[in-house]
This record gives sequence, C-alpha cells and structure tokens, in this order.
Amino acid sequence: MMPVEEIAFLRAEMLTKDATSLKQGGAMYSPPQEETLRSFHQTFSTSYDNIKQRRFSLLNVVPGATVTGFVVTIFSDPTKNQALLNLVFPLGIAGALFVVGLFFVVRVSFHDGEETLRKIQAIEQALGITPQSREESPIFNQKNAVGIIFSGAVGGWICLAFWFVIPGFAIFLALAVLLVSGFISFPLLRTA
Repeated sequence: MMPVEEIAFLRAEMLTKDATSLKQGGAMYSPPQEETLRSFHQTFSTSYDNIKQRRFSLLNVVPGATVTGFVVTIFSDPTKNQALLNLVFPLGIAGALFVVGLFFVVRVSFHDGEETLRKIQAIEQALGITPQSREESPIFNQKNAVGIIFSGAVGGWICLAFWFVIPGFAIFLALAVLLVSGFISFPLLRTA
C-alpha cells in the first residue's frame, strides 16, 4: 500500500509533467494519471471493505464462542463429573485470554482501517472528489460496540471459570472484570 505522502508526491509529479508538457507546446495528457489515482482509490476502497469484513467476522466469533462455552458447561453438568469439574476453571481462563487476544487483533484492524481511510481521503482530495461521509455517532459507534462485546465476553468467561470454584462470589467477580475491562478497552479503542 502506498503511504499518503507517496500519493501526494505522485499527484504533484503528474501535475509538474502536465505543466512542463504545456510549456513545451505539447498536449496535456492527464487521463492516465487520473486513471492511476482512480485505480489506487478502488484498490484502497476494496482493502478498507476487506478490513471491515474481517473485523466483523472476528466479532462474530466472540459471542458465539462464549455462549457455546456456557451451554456446553451447563448441559454437561460438571458437578457430576470431577474430571470435567477440574476443566471448567482452566477453560474459563483460556476463554477469557482468547477474547483478550481477539480484542487486540480487532484493535489493530481499526488502526489499519483508519490508515487505509486516510489514504482514500488523500486520493479523493487529489482527484477533487467530494469525500464520502464516514462520520459515526460519538456514542453509538463500532468502537464502543466492540468494547461492550469484548468486556461482556471476558466477564462471562471469568464468571464461568469461577462459578464452581467460588459460586457465591463468581458473579461479583465477573461484574468487576466486566467494569475493569470496559474502562481499559474504551480508551485503548480510542487510540487505535
């Protein structure tokens, strides 16, 4: 992918060549340069859409895996099988760590998406195209939704992990983890 500076340099170089051509009495030959920028625009737009699609796919995994973990644990009734009971705690901790790992992958995808969006906007400006509005609500937006989804999933896995270890306290621990992970994830997503 081309950095924004390279695109601006490419556009300036094309304009310089066109001006030199006009000074020498030659015809201005801008369609291929414009065509090149439009090609870059299409490539970056496709890349941006792919990044969003990948992020959406990752976000589908988190609630699905969390609900599946709960359903399997509840229907298998670990209280009747000591070996299964011994696996619930490590499974819950592993699930929480899996969710935290996916959070950072999604955070990187936000960064990549915003970087690609800046490139698209630079090309649109160079082409004189009015940029498409990509404004989001300050409250109801993708980053806040991601923070809520991941915080809830981490809290859920922690609740599952501790449910059979300290049953009366597990729900309070899960709520505390939910709040702490929310307070940590929202600022991290803002800087993505």
